[in-house]
Amino acid sequence: MTRLGRCNPRLHRPPRGFAGFMAIFLLLLVASTLVVLGWAAVVEAKRSRSQQEEAQLRQLLTAGAATAMESLNAADSPSAGQRQVALPADLDDASASLTLTFSSPSADHEQVEVLAAIRRRHERQTIDFTRAAGRWTVASATLVPPSTQPAPATQATAASGPTTDPVVR
Repeated sequence: MTRLGRCNPRLHRPPRGFAGFMAIFLLLLVASTLVVLGWAAVVEAKRSRSQQEEAQLRQLLTAGAATAMESLNAADSPSAGQRQVALPADLDDASASLTLTFSSPSADHEQVEVLAAIRRRHERQTIDFTRAAGRWTVASATLVPPSTQPAPATQATAASGPTTDPVVR
């Protein structure tokens, strides 16, 4: 005879290990979430630094164009050649350089190539100047696309040393 009040212990065993499994699963979920958040923070920091360098390169190109025009208007006859522009100390710490390369196709036309570099990144632009009424003015400025830019020759420009061009601020 069987008693109705008792149940078979083999059929109704309390679940063992489920709480442990859920605890381990939640720990793994939290750990993987922290890894993903850390990775996202690193990617965002790299992107911010890249954008900061791009902005600084654009500022260096603008400063190079202004320095080139100032040099042309200060000189009676522009001389062809390459000039290294002295930069402030905080940019020297960032391995920055600004190089102007002057070439004169004719007496009233001057072409200046501005090369700005920070660490391994560089930008290059070509500026055409024309002389009218004794003053040099910008005729055109062309940004050279990065895919067609050769790597900057940092050793050659560093060997020549800075010239007496004004400091860019």
